[in-house]
Amino acid sequence: MRKIIITLIFCMAFSTNVFAYTNSYVTKDLSIKADKEIFGSGAPEIVIEDCDDFEDYSGNVDFLLILNNAEWLYSGSGTITEGINYDVLTSKELIITIDTDVYNAADSIRIPLYTKLIDSGFATVTIDGRSSPVSNDTFIFAHAGYPDMEIKISASKNETNKFNISISDDYPYQIVAGRIYELKLNNGFNFTGDANVVYVDGKFSNKTELLFDKNKSLAYISLKSKSGSGSGIIEISDIGIEPTERSLAGEIEISILAINTSGFSKTIHLGNYNPKEPEINNDSNNTGIRFYIGNDVYYVNGFMYKMDTAPYINKNGYTMLPLRAFANAIGIDDNKLSWNDSLKCVNINYNDNNITVPVKL
Repeated sequence: MRKIIITLIFCMAFSTNVFAYTNSYVTKDLSIKADKEIFGSGAPEIVIEDCDDFEDYSGNVDFLLILNNAEWLYSGSGTITEGINYDVLTSKELIITIDTDVYNAADSIRIPLYTKLIDSGFATVTIDGRSSPVSNDTFIFAHAGYPDMEIKISASKNETNKFNISISDDYPYQIVAGRIYELKLNNGFNFTGDANVVYVDGKFSNKTELLFDKNKSLAYISLKSKSGSGSGIIEISDIGIEPTERSLAGEIEISILAINTSGFSKTIHLGNYNPKEPEINNDSNNTGIRFYIGNDVYYVNGFMYKMDTAPYINKNGYTMLPLRAFANAIGIDDNKLSWNDSLKCVNINYNDNNITVPVKL
């Protein structure tokens, strides 16, 4: 029994010299776009707190820092501060060497995490203490995008002009108030302004709304106030969309952009647009070109076409026609219409003649 006790005591004494015993942390978890460099005074630091065990060391002591989903911006060899040096092993591995004769390693050690994120998700740094007194540990120091977010979009049953969106967000951070996602339609499609926020849960509860931009191809999911932390769900149904006179046969897509530093974006296919042939008005008197006040359709030789606005009579008694629709009606294609922003006018090329129409703003 005595021999066993002596052996155990010896092993415990040996372990005390091998195992590390420092407390470490990173100063911040930075939200940033993937591929963006983290450098300067705003960079997170890894801090190794005061450790009296360094007092027994003389000369150089080193430990290893290993990145995940990030690369070091340090290159070659250099000095972080007097007595703390670095050597780059690989793009993800950095050796930190403490010259204990120059730097009082019993004080805290601070290493700026000058790095570049590789992809969306979390970036971590792992401490491998090796033979030093520095403890092994892993810390998150930056994140890009929404690695735990899932977006689903589906068309409403029997409806080709509506869709549903579901966002499941297990991202553990709070989100500030304001617009958090931008929804953008392609191919000249517009939102109708119809939608139903059917379910909001978790950190988004009682905070979420869908807003439509004056540019009708844009909409925003917005938070009325700062979200909670943890997970959350947003479900919006029957979001109405419709084609305009600019819409062509082809794909209908919606792009989703996270309006923050993450840079998250995603484009989703909603379906295909197959416009119907123009309707024929059976009124034999409807020949030539006919516009009607207050009506957003016009007729060319009995064929009906839709406009995005209707003709009207202004306060001075003048009849105002949509210029693009009128140009189309007399055979001028859209590619012969252009806007001159500096002169605030519309340029029309008609039978090789250039016509300039100033716009009063």
